[in-house]
Amino acid sequence: AQHIVKKGIAAMIMDQPFFAMLALQLNLREELTLPTLATDAVNLLYNPNYVKTLSMEQVKAAVAHEVMHVAFMHTTRRHEREPTKWNCAGDYCINPILKDSNFTLHPTWLYDDQYREKGAEEVYLLLPEPPKGQCWGDCEAQGGDGQDDQGSGKQSKKGHLPGQACGGLREPKHSDGSRYSEQEQKDLEHQTKVNVSNAATAAKNMGKLPGDLARFVDELLH
Repeated sequence: AQHIVKKGIAAMIMDQPFFAMLALQLNLREELTLPTLATDAVNLLYNPNYVKTLSMEQVKAAVAHEVMHVAFMHTTRRHEREPTKWNCAGDYCINPILKDSNFTLHPTWLYDDQYREKGAEEVYLLLPEPPKGQCWGDCEAQGGDGQDDQGSGKQSKKGHLPGQACGGLREPKHSDGSRYSEQEQKDLEHQTKVNVSNAATAAKNMGKLPGDLARFVDELLH
């Protein structure tokens, strides 16, 4: 399925160069334990079985979604917040941007116009707490075991959200499983800002950086 993800990225280079350039900075890694996709700001992880269920337009949107988690530095901004709730807050921030950028969102992904133009920290405070001992959205955000049923985001139980997280967030770690130091996290954030700036410049030079996206980029970098 890696060729499907690569094809999606390649298809974005001319039409959505900002997102494509950011995606090219990530290592593609297949992982069957994932319900959908995930990122740790270094790797773009995907479940090949899930990817195969998506149309090419949805593959492009899913990749763009993950790179926006990276651009917004959601992996390092969580701090002590509840992981699943934080991931879903990030999704609510990202998906309106993708829709405005003419991506095709999967109908089950989290989307609500009331969270448009809000930051993840603000949305996080507005969301309900996940049910104790359960999770809604995508359990991958809880730390990487992917122990969910790929659709527990339906509003069938109290506290559940009306949709499914597009993917998960993972804390960046070294190959031996050790956590990044505070300085390493700062270095990662700095490199992310450089990558975002370079991608925005390239997209702007191609005439492919819409005003709304340019404004978000400006906010990210300042």
